[in-house]
Amino acid sequence: MKLLIRLLLILSFLIGCSGTVNSGPASISGGFEETPLVAVEIPDNAVDYTGQAEVVISIEDNVFHDRVITVSVGTNITWVNNGRNRHNVMPSLEEGESGWFLGLNEDLFDEAGSASLRFEQGGYFPYFCTFHGTATRGQTGQIFVIAG
Repeated sequence: MKLLIRLLLILSFLIGCSGTVNSGPASISGGFEETPLVAVEIPDNAVDYTGQAEVVISIEDNVFHDRVITVSVGTNITWVNNGRNRHNVMPSLEEGESGWFLGLNEDLFDEAGSASLRFEQGGYFPYFCTFHGTATRGQTGQIFVIAG
């Protein structure tokens, strides 16, 4: 059963985001500044993966499964292309905005490809595939990272 969850999070704003893709997952880290307490409402359709160290999001043609998730800070999220089309994972927000992250390049998402990110700060991180959507329509996803 999915419940409407109302959480208070300390959102961290990304001033100078640095991310790398190595043999392991990329980590989103850098110069963060704490901001005031902000109430964030997590949608009913969010799949709760808090407390899990690893989460896999399947990409099947033009859809992310699961599209809306909650995870704990430090969770490794891996996107796996189980469809026929090329894909990428790009932030829906502009660089410098809270929720921006260094996207995963389309070269990582040929058929059967995969790539990972690890969010080291709490916050809301919307994303999309530039091949099959825009920041607000089409192939989109949302990650709610819960601190503490």
